[in-house]
Amino acid sequence: MQPPFLPSILVEYGTHIVLAFDTTAPGIVFLNECTGDTIGAYGIQYPHYRDSLFLTTTGPAEYPTWTWNFEQRLFEQTPPKLLTKEIREKSALAVGKLKVVQTIMRNISRLRLRFETGISLQDSVYLEKRIEALSFKNAGYDEVVLPEYPHVLLYADYAGLSPRQAADDIIFKSKIATEQLAKTELLRIIYFNKIKKAKAVAELDAITETFFRDPYVGTLS
Repeated sequence: MQPPFLPSILVEYGTHIVLAFDTTAPGIVFLNECTGDTIGAYGIQYPHYRDSLFLTTTGPAEYPTWTWNFEQRLFEQTPPKLLTKEIREKSALAVGKLKVVQTIMRNISRLRLRFETGISLQDSVYLEKRIEALSFKNAGYDEVVLPEYPHVLLYADYAGLSPRQAADDIIFKSKIATEQLAKTELLRIIYFNKIKKAKAVAELDAITETFFRDPYVGTLS
């Protein structure tokens, strides 16, 4: 699912110089967590840039030339004396990390699409079915207590299975889904940490390449 449109920026703490920009919040939240002495600002189109937000057409190299005024919610020109080599390098690294983490986010989200139902509360239904199936199994598949497990009973009736077969089938399918989701979560943890630890822009391309060569990505795609 695509994150909602919410223009956001990462700024340096103290000077409020803009380091990175995105049209959604998740990437900026990530950068704020892994970039020291920074602050995230969200919904920056309000109240002055609702009709036109110039940062959408501004190159990343120009981000530090702007400073965010939190009180007035306005962009101001950064004083030239503050545009140091260090601030530009910090911005370049943040922009590079943002690009890579967006790639990772998109691809992990794509891998998880197979588990999306598009139906409200369906995840809760699946969880309840799994709980019932496990409970029925732990009760020794005793059909005397079967009325306590309506999801198992309904599935057995629909699929033409015995209650025991229905419970085992629910548990098996749930286990497969859990294992696949666990693999995507492992990917997220590994590669988010790699991005967080990167100290130079040159390290980031290698992270992207390694991600796409990762066996987990191949088995899940």
